[in-house]
Amino acid sequence: MNKIHPSSIIDRDAIIGEDCEIGPFCIVGKGVKLGNGNVLRSHVVMEGIAEIGAGNIFYSGCAIGTPPQDLKYAGEPTKLMMGDNNVVRECVSINRGTVGGGGITSIGSNCLFMLSSHVAHDCHLGDEVVMANCATLAGHVTVGSYSVIGGLTPVHQFVKIGEHAFIGGATRVSQDIVPYIKMGGIPPTLMGANSIGLARRGFTEEQLKTIDKVFRILFKSGLNTTQALQEIEKKIEPSKEATKIVEFIKASKRGIQK
Repeated sequence: MNKIHPSSIIDRDAIIGEDCEIGPFCIVGKGVKLGNGNVLRSHVVMEGIAEIGAGNIFYSGCAIGTPPQDLKYAGEPTKLMMGDNNVVRECVSINRGTVGGGGITSIGSNCLFMLSSHVAHDCHLGDEVVMANCATLAGHVTVGSYSVIGGLTPVHQFVKIGEHAFIGGATRVSQDIVPYIKMGGIPPTLMGANSIGLARRGFTEEQLKTIDKVFRILFKSGLNTTQALQEIEKKIEPSKEATKIVEFIKASKRGIQK
């Protein structure tokens, strides 16, 4: 059975799943579809076309599925899609997509969005991403699963952040961040592999050694990126981790942060 506070406004065309709890002074618009077991604490606004999975928790002051902050946006029916079991803390804003960016902003499952973090239009986040307080993603940013973005960190539009990356607080990110890496500072400085995070995720010692060897060639050899990729493919035995790093770099359009 749903629990909906009488002060909240739920559009009659909104779809609310079972066992949802909607607290005081929330607004749920006509294009919203809430899965089962979602909790809206209080003063939460959801609008646009927003498909929200199951078991998510939204704290006070969140603005979810609101229009993109893009001057070209002209009211087109774009969308936000979110998975399951995400925790969205106070005053987080997540905008829906734009026609020019594919029309969808997507969030995976089991993510944590701390206070006042922001996800702009057409961003795509994987599973178990953590955005700390006041971390902000500009439009069209892609964040791989299991990545951590430190507090007060701004990420430039169109940047791609690889899986399992760790970005320290107040780091200005304007180029792509390769998978498995740990970086921080202004300008961003390499701190090595995200070894602690990777170990917690079950990476073996052999996998960690392979990642470290790749990073030594890529960042410490003095070679340019093209030369480093050739050296990696020549000297590092094929592995899932090495292949992922190489393919990520080859696909990069903004260049990688070094």
